[in-house]
Amino acid sequence: MADDQEPDRTGVAILDAALRVLVDFGVKRATVEQVAKYAGVSHMTVYRRWPAKNELLLTAVMTEFKRLFADVYDEARQLDSFDDKVISGFTGILWCVRSHPLMARELATEPEVVLPFLTTAAGPSIDMAIAFGAENMRRAAKADGLTLADPVALAEVMVRIAHSLLLAPHSGPALQSKAEVADYARRYILPIARSATEPA
Repeated sequence: MADDQEPDRTGVAILDAALRVLVDFGVKRATVEQVAKYAGVSHMTVYRRWPAKNELLLTAVMTEFKRLFADVYDEARQLDSFDDKVISGFTGILWCVRSHPLMARELATEPEVVLPFLTTAAGPSIDMAIAFGAENMRRAAKADGLTLADPVALAEVMVRIAHSLLLAPHSGPALQSKAEVADYARRYILPIARSATEPA
């Protein structure tokens, strides 16, 4: 599905069902028949929209995380300062991904399945996160009378730090609560973001 193409009502139901199936059964045991049953449609209806199971599952996951990212940035936009928006955005993204039921399930039960999507095949999700981050930090800076010389480069640094913390949570700070993630963002992420700003 193209980035600017929204699924119809049936498509939305299928994607929602696919996510529920993934949480309930995992990647290995997920089937198109289960997705069709959860969505209340025939399996041929699913296949007409997504001929390959892996394409359907990937679309469902990407759609879910796009929604989560949008919710996080909508919340951050309500804050007053650039600093608060950066802390809220980084904290919200890292925490919502880490605590998501699908992420927790897959890393605990099928790490050999999910890890490639977080490493060698992580390009699409990382690109999406960078695009979201760059645009929202640019807006946050502008609202505070600041400019970012290279919002994409700044977003990439922040995304890759978050990505590393997700993949190797035991090699650094534990970050066992959202408050601990926020404190980490205030101490280490905010100075990076501030260094990339200048008065408009």
